[in-house]
Order: sequence, then C-alpha cells, then structure tokens
Amino acid sequence: MALCTVGNIFDDVRMLLHDTQVTGGELFTNAYLLGTSGTSGNMLGEPYRTMYSKITGASKRVQPNVRVVLPALTTVLIPLVYNIVDFSEPELIEERAAGQQIAIASTDTGTPINVTTSVAHGLTSGTELAVSGVAGTAAPWGNWIVTVTGADTFSLNGSASDGISGTGGAVYVSTTAEFTEVFASDFAGALDGQPQGVLGNYLWSNNRLQFRGCTNAQELRITYYATGTVPANVNYQIPVDNCRDFLAYGTACTAARSQTWYTMSEEFRNKAYGDPTHPEELALLDLFYMGQVMADQRGPARRQLPFRDRRYKFGSYLLG
Repeated sequence: MALCTVGNIFDDVRMLLHDTQVTGGELFTNAYLLGTSGTSGNMLGEPYRTMYSKITGASKRVQPNVRVVLPALTTVLIPLVYNIVDFSEPELIEERAAGQQIAIASTDTGTPINVTTSVAHGLTSGTELAVSGVAGTAAPWGNWIVTVTGADTFSLNGSASDGISGTGGAVYVSTTAEFTEVFASDFAGALDGQPQGVLGNYLWSNNRLQFRGCTNAQELRITYYATGTVPANVNYQIPVDNCRDFLAYGTACTAARSQTWYTMSEEFRNKAYGDPTHPEELALLDLFYMGQVMADQRGPARRQLPFRDRRYKFGSYLLG
C-alpha cells in the first residue's frame, strides 16, 4: 500500500477539484463536481457539492443582484423567464422608471467582455448601463460603464469572462431617477386596485413575484438569496470563501475511504463534519455555520412571520 499522508491527499484533492487559491478564499471549477452517479468523480465531488450548497443556499454571503424591466401593466415576474436560474427568494426589491432598453444578440469570452446588440445601440463611451437576462453565463450581468467599439458592439469596462459566451438578454441605460424600495407583502389583498405610477408592494409566492402592476415600465433592482443548486456547466467558476479546510478534509475523507484507508477516512470525517463521540468539539462545518450566523446578525435577514416586520435584523431578536 502506498504511503498516505495528509499533505499528499490534500494536494491530490486540490488537483482533482481544479482548486486555485485566490485573494480572500478559493476558486473552484466544476470539472470534478459533475460526475455521473456511481463514479469516483461523483463520490469525490460530494463534499464540494455539500459545501457549495451550504455556502450559497440562503446565505448572506451570496446575494446576487440583477436588473430586470417589468413591462407596463404586468403583474407577474417569473425569475426563470429572465434566465435567473438560482433564485431562491427575494431579499430586497427596488424600482424606478425604466430607461432605454437595448436587446443583446450575444456576448463573447473576451476580457473585458464584448457585447453585440441586435440593432445599432447608439451609445457613447462612458455610458452607464445594467446588463441582465444573458443566457448561459452570469459574467456580463451587473452594472457597467461601456466603451463603444462599433455601431452594434461595446465592451464592459472592468468585466472578466468566465470562459462562456452568452446569448439574449438586454441592457438598460441608467437614468438619473433614484431607486425606491418595493415593500414585501404577505397578503394578496395588498396588491388589489388599479395600477398606479409605481409598484409599491410585491408578494413572493409559488416561485414568482406578484405585483399590482404599474402604468409605466419599471426597472427593478433585485437582491436575492441563491438556491445553492450546483451550476450545470463545468466551465462556470464559483468563488467560495471560508471553506478551504472543510473542503479539503471532507474530500480527503472520501478519497481515503475509496483506498480502504478507513482509520484515516474516519479521522478526516470527524474533523470536517464532527466527531459523534465528542459532540462538544467544534467541527469545521460548525465553524462555517457560526460565520453564517454572524453574517445574518450584521445585515437584514429574511422575513420570518408573524414575528418579524420587514428588514428587521436577526441580531436584535437574539439580544432582546
């Protein structure tokens, strides 16, 4: 049997997961995450899937921000229709009157990312805009200042490709109007009445956002909790923080077990997930949970009716 040490297992695990240490944490790709059930790839990728789900699902540390335009006199927004595939529930919704909307034909894999529009865009360099709804990649999504490179093309200053080209979506030219909050409601009756000049309230139900409707097209800035679902594309890169030790020990556990090194496998498992014979000792996953609670205390937490009004802080309930 080959000599097995903590060091060489960790090195092998990092290689298998294509893990690169970056400032503030780790950067992983999904090449070893998407194994077929029953293969070694699936087995060794399990700790990665576990940690990815824990760190992204309903995490205060992973709150994507997107812009979409709700057409006038529209009362329902389904995130999947806008290619928002990881939408768990909204954290904050803001609105303002929509600016100019320009359809996107495609985005490339350059850095900075180049955008090709379906028609001549008419923009000038230095214009601020938001990109949303691009299918296949989330890299172009967000707010950017552009450099015009042609009648139908421009680049997103400061952007970086994830190696995947995108199609569809739109850019929304920023206006001088300020965003105002759309308040969460828990009763459909709050949305009754004729559409007004603003949306005012929303209801999150059945995986869709419901509104009273507005007489104008409204640009929405939506901050939401991610679902924790693993991306399907192996080229998609996921920045994950505060999980290096858990991931290394958890994956080393399954790697050692696959080689019948059961004693070492159990040692790594206890370190990562907890020792059932010493429940008072904190595991690496426990430490991660503690970090999550601290993150919840630092900012607005999701609503937990009937005890919590909108955007109250979780920490006030712990202390009060």
